[in-house]
Amino acid sequence: MDVVDFKDKHKGQRCFVIGNGPSLTPEILDKLRNEYTIAVNRIGKIFNRTDWRPTYYVGITTALNDARHKKDIIAAIKSAQVAFCWDYYNSEETVGKLTNVVYLPCSNVDYKKPPEEAKDSFWSDDIGKRLDKFGVAVFSALQVAAYMGFDLIYLIGCDGGYTRPVDGKDYSHFDKAYRPFDACNQYNYDELNRALLRAHEIAQAAADRRGFKIVNLSPISQITAHEKANLEDVL
Repeated sequence: MDVVDFKDKHKGQRCFVIGNGPSLTPEILDKLRNEYTIAVNRIGKIFNRTDWRPTYYVGITTALNDARHKKDIIAAIKSAQVAFCWDYYNSEETVGKLTNVVYLPCSNVDYKKPPEEAKDSFWSDDIGKRLDKFGVAVFSALQVAAYMGFDLIYLIGCDGGYTRPVDGKDYSHFDKAYRPFDACNQYNYDELNRALLRAHEIAQAAADRRGFKIVNLSPISQITAHEKANLEDVL
């Protein structure tokens, strides 16, 4: 299995890119069982509440190194028909044995400059050469969706507005136990939110240039780069 097998595979079709924000619910995912979906990061943490599973998964987070995340990440990789993963994942024994994984080189792995300085060229039109992981995982998932030719991409659970966990509870994701251990003084949530917004601006610029459409279906999203709509009007 090679990434070129997926070039324009879904030309003219639609898909749903799933973020892990607090607006995501099992009930929403249940409605997407017959749709093409692309999920990221720790989506496996919701699997015990829905029969839905992603068509595709994008794994580019270093959280694979953390035992508290690893179980859910590997469950998500296994659940997808195809998982597009950072080639660094190939060194992880469990992932390396799986046959549904396409490994991709990633760029901007350690981006250190202010988010506002990120360039539109960070977007990759050819993920076989590089998949850019600037900002948030959904940014990478959007590059994968565009590469596969989806011309209408809906965002679900892409809320933004990350905040520090309170009393060990994470209110920035669909599960309050998603990332409680990241409550530390060194974690810069303001920078994370600015990077998220800039990543979506870059994605929208790519959509305008290439002629595909991104529509945000999250009712509480702080992301303003894309057109918005209601899930009920789409399904």
